Amino acid sequence: MEAYSVDLRRRVLGACDQGEAIADAAEQFGVHRATIHRWLCRRRDTGLIEPCNQHVGRRRKLAEAHQRRLAALVRQRPDATLAQLHAALNRPVGVVTVWRALRRLKLTYKKRR
Repeated sequence: MEAYSVDLRRRVLGACDQGEAIADAAEQFGVHRATIHRWLCRRRDTGLIEPCNQHVGRRRKLAEAHQRRLAALVRQRPDATLAQLHAALNRPVGVVTVWRALRRLKLTYKKRR
């Protein structure tokens, strides 16, 4: 679902500033009362009416520097297992996190005989 446009937000907040009740503005513009209340609180607290940044998905647990270090470890020891790479990385993350980072970097840890 996309955020409401800044133009609509300005019109709704302008109507509220001119003394129109929140319930009336909500009905007139087709926006829920709670949404208008959140916009008013946000404008009061921050001075902004633009939509917030929507962070989609998980935050990566390994920073770019740690991912580069992981790639360097794979280059140094291409025969290392996933458990060995996890131990060498020395970060408080799980083995699955290391596996995901390797997959994202398109590096393989699988060894063939």
